Amino acid sequence: MVLVWIDYQRALVKLVDRYPLYVDQYNSVFISKRRAAPAFVAFLRNQSLDVQGVIFDKLEGAVTKENWRPRYHLLRDLPTRMPKHKPADWVSVLQWAFAVRPPITQDDGFLSTNSHLVEAMASLMERLTARQLLFHTTWWFLQSVGPLASCAILSIADIDERGAVFQKLFCGMHVDYVYNVALAAAHKLRFSEPQRLAAYGILEAVRSSSVENVHALRNVSHQTKSFLESMLNGAKIVLWPDDERVSIRNLGRYYGQLESNESFTSTFSEWRSTRCQVQRFLGDGELDLSSMVFQMYSAQLAAHDFVRNILFVSVAAMASPLYYTRGTSAMLYGGLGSVFGRQLVSVIGAADQLLNGEPSVVPSLEEPRKYFWDDSHCQDADFQALAALSFAHTAYLRSGNKLEDLPLPGLEDFTPEQVFFITFCHILCWFRESGGVPVTKCNGAVKNFPPFASAFSCPPGSPMNPETQCTPF
Repeated sequence: MVLVWIDYQRALVKLVDRYPLYVDQYNSVFISKRRAAPAFVAFLRNQSLDVQGVIFDKLEGAVTKENWRPRYHLLRDLPTRMPKHKPADWVSVLQWAFAVRPPITQDDGFLSTNSHLVEAMASLMERLTARQLLFHTTWWFLQSVGPLASCAILSIADIDERGAVFQKLFCGMHVDYVYNVALAAAHKLRFSEPQRLAAYGILEAVRSSSVENVHALRNVSHQTKSFLESMLNGAKIVLWPDDERVSIRNLGRYYGQLESNESFTSTFSEWRSTRCQVQRFLGDGELDLSSMVFQMYSAQLAAHDFVRNILFVSVAAMASPLYYTRGTSAMLYGGLGSVFGRQLVSVIGAADQLLNGEPSVVPSLEEPRKYFWDDSHCQDADFQALAALSFAHTAYLRSGNKLEDLPLPGLEDFTPEQVFFITFCHILCWFRESGGVPVTKCNGAVKNFPPFASAFSCPPGSPMNPETQCTPF
């Protein structure tokens, strides 16, 4: 959601005279009819654009980081990261929000799945006033639900030729947020059981490769390696929800009884009713079906639940160019396999933060990050893609079905292994209004991977086969 809003707002800002009209339309449809505080209206007209830009820049920097680096925090230690607020402030707010028993105390902790996000929040709290943050949050909420509640607001999105695309993305994200369980269940029916098993087989092969790489780590204690291997082996891989979880009975209980169209006065009223129904089950381990499927995370196609140790892969990854039901083995491992491999690298990178965090999840005097990063001679930007490439390539060589690797139309001159690398690089390209990912991400990985140089006959010492290469594991 953050990334889509950032692109939309940047497109809007380019049309300098459009933003005031944009604000006035919201004011006319929603705000003026509810007697909003004059200070809030003044904020929208005079400050909202600048404040929104500051916040989006910080959030974008946090959510687009490849290594999210989770961290376990104690509430009493938060002032060291967010000095403007005392531990008692956090206790009061969290207790009000969650109303748990026994009450939350300063000695309680929480897991931040993305430490970059905590840093971004701390920076924003230092730079902006509490009122600005409150007004911005209200304004962001209005912008999020406004197009659902008003056709006039939805039409504003059509600011240029990209407007129609934004409208589709916006509606699609709202549908996914509420109906992701039903959509994942329906998506599962598109694949036969052998096809589903084959997809899981690719992911299992890549996981086995990652465990072997961890086991071969040097200068790392047996305790640390055992913890990492146990976490990787013990993680549940989820592509689609279990059949029992998404039975008609459970879906009916989760989404509520189907109502006739006449029961709702608008699309928004139907969306609101269903969302309120779903929220009743949030946090319930047995009934919260949304916790059993992939949920949208920025531009990522996979995610890891550190608390329950579940590896999620989005059903969006089960489509071109990542997955083809008739794709060759090289394509499948180079696509879906490497996407999953990148998530496994994130899990390993996150574990070293938890191992050496405060308090430690596993007692250890070593510095795991030293062995994962510093001794590899890899740049941070190259490490994740390179390690994922290594995982997927090893899995492909060991588990790929070479009988499936027939020549591809238009690519007859390329070997199956070359197709693997082509697919790997293809999926590293993605486009946003602010620009695509530079090709250096692909090159930074493959030029440090000897099998690539061998597959494409790159001479030693050439740009794609340098004499000094980094070795992540």
